[in-house]
Amino acid sequence: MRETWQEEVLRHLQDSPLRGGRTGFWLSSRVHPLRAWSEQVWLKRDDEFGLYGSKWRKLQGLAYAVKQEQADTILAWGGSRSQFLLGLVQLGRELGRDVRLLVKEGSPRHRHGPDLLWPLLVPSASLEIVSRSAWPNIENLAQQRAEALTAAGRKVFVVREGGAQLEALWGALSLPLDLDQQQRESGLSFSKIWIDAGTGLTAQAMIIGLGLLQSSALCEVLLCAGNQDSFTQDLERRRDELAAVLQRDIPLASFRCHVPSLAKSFGSTNQAVFQEIARTAQDCGVLLDPIYSAKLFMQVRETQPEWTPEDRVLILHSGGTASLFGFPAELQGLTS
Repeated sequence: MRETWQEEVLRHLQDSPLRGGRTGFWLSSRVHPLRAWSEQVWLKRDDEFGLYGSKWRKLQGLAYAVKQEQADTILAWGGSRSQFLLGLVQLGRELGRDVRLLVKEGSPRHRHGPDLLWPLLVPSASLEIVSRSAWPNIENLAQQRAEALTAAGRKVFVVREGGAQLEALWGALSLPLDLDQQQRESGLSFSKIWIDAGTGLTAQAMIIGLGLLQSSALCEVLLCAGNQDSFTQDLERRRDELAAVLQRDIPLASFRCHVPSLAKSFGSTNQAVFQEIARTAQDCGVLLDPIYSAKLFMQVRETQPEWTPEDRVLILHSGGTASLFGFPAELQGLTS
């Protein structure tokens, strides 16, 4: 008998070292009501996984692949303040692998916030700064570095920016599986599920997973980076990649894309974003970050008038709270 897609995901996840110390076959995060909003709204707490939140799900899938391929070196690229890269370095240390990073040239580092973690976790010998002018050619440069490492006798596993690849998708699929199990055990049924998107892979995994589970929920995606066309194209590519492995059609859940109504460009913030952070902290005891989750909460608030009394709304807190500490002046302005 051919295994189900859930069994396929389990097979990819059950040996992951990132599951150590946890029960169950995949990472599981809490779901609880946001009573300060309304009885209709619930929050899924991937932020409680630690500094990297939902990124640990993607890293779990990558950990399995690194072990399966018996790679001794991980080569990755990304932005100069990528929390995903920091998590990947920690993963490499855990697995006993060498991690080499190609990092886009960025602004000078601060002496506060997440910037402090870079010199702590990333030795200069494993870091290559790539100029902004050379960055459009990053994939070719990464291939050259991988070929050089291979020629030197290394077994290299390449991780694309943000982990946007099939191996990470296996880990990200633990999110809809986790949510489905919680809904069945609690009797909850969410009609709208809100999720933010940077590279978009976690949101795409949610849409794919809900589709495979035949969920009727509408997946509401806030595009904190990119646009709807690129998100949809990437979603179709992920679906094709997974269909080739599972050898079955991959249905998609219903979804709708949104862009932030304020501070639209990736990484931008404004006073309204920090006011949302302060309000949510004081009303709900939940810490948001200014790049993703605060904008997500603001967007959910804007859509409340269109909800029906029967709607049950879930917001995914994907993490990233550490970036909050990179804005000391803005936080002090809220409390002064």
